[in-house]
Amino acid sequence: MLRRGKGKPERKIAVYLSKLFNGEKNIKIGKYFAIKGPAVSNVIKAVEGRMETDKRLKSEIENLKMRVINEE
Repeated sequence: MLRRGKGKPERKIAVYLSKLFNGEKNIKIGKYFAIKGPAVSNVIKAVEGRMETDKRLKSEIENLKMRVINEE
């Protein structure tokens, strides 16, 4: 499991991808990551906002998404 704590971009990306691919309610995703449902929303918004300004991050996340899709 990914470690808790602020400043863990890998963890935030994992929350974002979990919501994207899983479609579960934020509360259920939050339980897995040991955060509350509203925190899941905040993380998703933060990652999406950062993707708009950081093209490298966006590219890396798109690459991860393609790797997950190709694994299915």
